[in-house]
Amino acid sequence: MFEACCCVDYSDIGPDLCRTETRRAAKEHYCCECGATIHVGERHEYVTGKWDYWSTFRTCAPCAAVRNDRMSCGWAYGRLWEDMRDCLGGHCDCDDEPCTCDDWLCP
Repeated sequence: MFEACCCVDYSDIGPDLCRTETRRAAKEHYCCECGATIHVGERHEYVTGKWDYWSTFRTCAPCAAVRNDRMSCGWAYGRLWEDMRDCLGGHCDCDDEPCTCDDWLCP
């Protein structure tokens, strides 16, 4: 699956240009979020784009699912779990209102 751009909004800084794909790994990679190995044959999210400089990120399917389901207030690649902890602790704002544990634990 190919998307023309990705929606990353972290402190109002997004990519100038970005491409998101779901790929099947041809070799081992590591998830930019949890550090787990993405094994040969596993599907994962592949993102390449230009922020301040060209970057590539690979995210394992479980982390991508959590991020897509729960990070409505935006994220920065490589900070998913830190941002989740901050939000669960009430340290970020979603739609100008503080996050609560219920917002994150329930679909």
